Amino acid sequence: MMVSEELSKILACPDCHAPVERHHDDLVCSQCRRSFEVIANVPVMLRQESQSQLQKFAEAAENTALRDKLAQRPWMQKLVMALRPPHPFFFKGARANREKLCALLEKLSPNPVTVDVGSGIRGKTNLKGMSPKVLNGLIGLDIGYTSHLGVIADAHHLPFGDGTVHGVIIQGVLEHVADPDAIVREVQRVLRPGGAVYVETPFVQHYHQDPEDFRRYTLAGLRQLLGEFQETSAGVSAGPASGLCDMMSEFPAVWFKNPHMYWAVKWLTGWLVWPISWLDFFGAGRKRSHFMAGALFFMGTKSTALKHET
Repeated sequence: MMVSEELSKILACPDCHAPVERHHDDLVCSQCRRSFEVIANVPVMLRQESQSQLQKFAEAAENTALRDKLAQRPWMQKLVMALRPPHPFFFKGARANREKLCALLEKLSPNPVTVDVGSGIRGKTNLKGMSPKVLNGLIGLDIGYTSHLGVIADAHHLPFGDGTVHGVIIQGVLEHVADPDAIVREVQRVLRPGGAVYVETPFVQHYHQDPEDFRRYTLAGLRQLLGEFQETSAGVSAGPASGLCDMMSEFPAVWFKNPHMYWAVKWLTGWLVWPISWLDFFGAGRKRSHFMAGALFFMGTKSTALKHET
């Protein structure tokens, strides 16, 4: 087992939140004595209920089945990834948002610890603007294993002690979770006072399983969900042209029942309409752009004030 010393210090049982201890090749809760295995140096801090629910959703998801088939043919998987159309969203300002987030985190600590929730398909796009110091302390967290993760866990039950992390990033995740309010409560719990949270959610975007898709948020809804945080900024991360581009690429495809035809038509229309998203270079910052924005964001901090019981 090669779990880093830094990660070991902040890991906690997802059930009782007590610290965990090294025990042979596993981690064991110091209070309830539950054991957690470590796979390829990545601690698996999942509750059994989370594993069962994930399996149920994955079995029903059409895109998961297609991904599994492609994984059996690596040459085809590489070809599909190389030829897939660009993302329909033009993320204007997202890089600047992450730069502001990093500035907040580096004020808290010269070596901030930040959790990237739902980072299983992390790419270069959603890391642009992150400073070297923040990247150095970034812990990738997802409910299923991928090579770059720091910990496997369910965001409804974060495996960190109270007030142990400086920042939490949640990009394109809250639409896929069963209980976003529970996740927000967990973020509040694990953040240090003054710690920062950065959230991006789709608004005008097609239904997409990963492995399930439950909801969308308006800007007002996002602010309400994260109302316990002190807002530093919020608004549009992908404007109305991005939303329009996504709908136009999806509309011709939904007429086809066959999944192969659906994805083929979506691939073609995705390439045809993609240039439309670049209109957000001019329109994403306008007053009413959030009315049909492709995606929205919220950045805020945890209050440093102590709450007194009455």
